[in-house]
Amino acid sequence: MTTGPASRLQWKVFVFLAVSLISFMGLFAFFYSRFLARQVIGQAASHSELVADTIQLGLVQNMMSDNREGIRLTLKDIVDHVEILEVLISDPEGTIVYSSSPELEGRNLRHTSFAGIQEKDGWKAVKGEDGEPGEIYRFSPIPNRRTCHACHPPARAVLGAVAMRLSLEGPEELILTNRYLFLGLVSILLIVLFVVNARFFSRNVNRPIEVLMERFRQVGEGNLESSRAAPPARPDELGILSMHFEELIGTIKDLHERETQKEKEVVLLQRDRDHQDELERMNRQLSERVERLDEANRRINTLARQLEEKNERLESAVKNISALNRVGVALSSELDLDNVAKLLINISAKGLRSEIGYMMIMDEQGEKLQMRSWTGMSEGFDPSRTVSPGESVSGMVAKTGQPLLIPAVDRSGGIKSESRYGFTRRSVISAPIKIKDKLLGVIELTNKKGAESFNEEDLQMLQSIANQAAVAIENANLYRQVQKSYFDTIKALVQAVEEKDPYTRGHSERVTTFSVKIAEKMGFSSRQVQAIRYGGVLHDVGKIGINVNIIQKPGRLTQEEFTLIKNHPLIGERIISPIAFLKDVLPVVSQHHERYDGKGYPLGLDGSKMAPEARVPAVADAYDAMRTVRPYRNPLPRKEAIAELRRCSGTQFDPIVVEHSLEILDEDPEIHKLEESLSKVGM
Repeated sequence: MTTGPASRLQWKVFVFLAVSLISFMGLFAFFYSRFLARQVIGQAASHSELVADTIQLGLVQNMMSDNREGIRLTLKDIVDHVEILEVLISDPEGTIVYSSSPELEGRNLRHTSFAGIQEKDGWKAVKGEDGEPGEIYRFSPIPNRRTCHACHPPARAVLGAVAMRLSLEGPEELILTNRYLFLGLVSILLIVLFVVNARFFSRNVNRPIEVLMERFRQVGEGNLESSRAAPPARPDELGILSMHFEELIGTIKDLHERETQKEKEVVLLQRDRDHQDELERMNRQLSERVERLDEANRRINTLARQLEEKNERLESAVKNISALNRVGVALSSELDLDNVAKLLINISAKGLRSEIGYMMIMDEQGEKLQMRSWTGMSEGFDPSRTVSPGESVSGMVAKTGQPLLIPAVDRSGGIKSESRYGFTRRSVISAPIKIKDKLLGVIELTNKKGAESFNEEDLQMLQSIANQAAVAIENANLYRQVQKSYFDTIKALVQAVEEKDPYTRGHSERVTTFSVKIAEKMGFSSRQVQAIRYGGVLHDVGKIGINVNIIQKPGRLTQEEFTLIKNHPLIGERIISPIAFLKDVLPVVSQHHERYDGKGYPLGLDGSKMAPEARVPAVADAYDAMRTVRPYRNPLPRKEAIAELRRCSGTQFDPIVVEHSLEILDEDPEIHKLEESLSKVGM
């Protein structure tokens, strides 16, 4: 037997087919065995169902004839059958009433081997120790037929159940016998297939491949002449492959001859060489033109970059103008100096990308710069520290009146990197806030975000903002002066009212002082504290519209007189309502006699509807009234007045306000001095 490439190929294909056939036949045998087992189990299950129906019919007949012994005999005869191992009959509650094993009678099915199938009508195959199905459990309910209605109520659908256990030893032996027969047939079939395949490959594969390999060897040695062997009478696939191979060799031979002819023709193409040289010259010229175009493109790119830089500068200018416009718009409608300062420093720091920024305002004496607004400061920052002209960056700008740019603090020489406010300077810009020749303050930005430093454009932008800030601060100062003028006028009216009544002289001033201290201790905002300060001064301005004889009446007021007195909060509200800057004060004036429980006057508002700013003067006003001499009573001692505040906490007064008021009365020395002066009131 040959051992060449053809033989090796033959054995590879033969082994592949053999393994494939063995695998296929093995799988077929496995699934056929499973199918046979399922068929046998299904037949056994059907047999168990037939036996169950037989038991039910026998049960019905014996029960109709009241033959209980017959039932037992029937069960015994059934169990004597080789395949049936056990039969049980239970009532509807699952209690076993008849059994092929009498010792199980009286027990419940849940306590037997049938517990797994007693909840449903069906059967279950159980595997034995060898892994093959060994037994079948059948559970079949006993219906309440018409013939049973004589002894059982028709309403009951089921009278009990029949449970059986059958052996599968007989069918299992049949399955094993069939398996052995099938495996024998498969083995014989595989042997026949091996012999046939060996013969087939030897004749139809091995020999043709050896012939084809010999021809490959000849071609490899240069023999391109076609083989003289006649084509096979019945050409198979390999024979056809040999014929095509001979045709391919002939084609290769023809191509070789034509290639030789072409090599001869190449000599004739030498005359076209000059034309080729001309083409190369033209290509060189074209390359030179391409280089010139590249140079032109580079110049265009340079111009484009320059244009882009100019566009960036233009965009920066537009942003600056836009920022200045936002500053102008924001400041045009704001007249409060604190709000002006906050707006300016926030817009400046954000627009110029500064980490730290602050604004300092010159005091009225023109001696110190005081911190007014800031951003980016640390938690330990002390805003109360002042700067004299000439000190630090802000002091230098205040002294010279000129803007200052320090791109790198560590190289400036005269400026320390560590600020007195607790931060480290890297780059600084600062601009004076002036109106004509009058210095109003200084705005300073420190440390531009990122790795950049401030530049001249940033400084020009900051100076523009400072110029607008000067106008806004001057307007705020003028507006504050107008406010002060209005307030002084109304305050004079209040003092005129108090001068008419010696018992209330200084009352508004004391109520204001006490109310402001309470509000600050409670953490009210600066705007709320301001409203309480003005409200404390003006809370009784409405008494100007009440007859002085009623106000100073020594005895108890009549109902009509008290009604007039209760109108003074509304009168005061009407007096100050035309003044726009006192709009936040209106609730304080109109509600300072309202009660926390809603029983006050003039509107009867409760604590949920009272303005928070009105609850504070309500306590301060009541305490001052209790501690001073009135036409109708003597002043209360301090302890009694404090006890009265505690007693009325939660009814007349807001309990939180009372709590903070008592702390101030106990701790604040200024309030103690005011109380010492109360002894002279009304004298």
